[in-house]
Amino acid sequence: MDKLTSIYGKDTEQKKCALLQEFFNYSFAKGSDIGTHVSTHENLSYRLNVLDQTIDDTMLITKTLTTLPAEYKHFASAWDSTPLAERTLINLIARLQLEENRLKLEETAQENVAFKSSIRKCYKCNGFNHIAKFCKKESAERNQF
Repeated sequence: MDKLTSIYGKDTEQKKCALLQEFFNYSFAKGSDIGTHVSTHENLSYRLNVLDQTIDDTMLITKTLTTLPAEYKHFASAWDSTPLAERTLINLIARLQLEENRLKLEETAQENVAFKSSIRKCYKCNGFNHIAKFCKKESAERNQF
């Protein structure tokens, strides 16, 4: 039994060490979403807890907040002003998902504005993709006379 414990006990410690490194080195993957980000943290936490390495909700909340991308910096500040009783992992996830949706809507609105401003309309012929100064219809009419 001692031999088995020495063989598999070392393996468990190595797994624990590798998972801890993965947990502390994990950062927000570009192009990822909040749900994936948080579930990865929760998965690592669960696996560490199975190996008797406690990762509590406070650690998960802190790790999640410190690994958010730059566009969430205002969210992190707002979270700090949340009453302590409301600073739960479930509340954090729900609020982060709302913030993610808000940011996506904001990005879509900005793209629509950029698209609208890139459409040029000629006020002389009501054509698109050119302005009156470069209107071919007007220059064609002048050449007829």
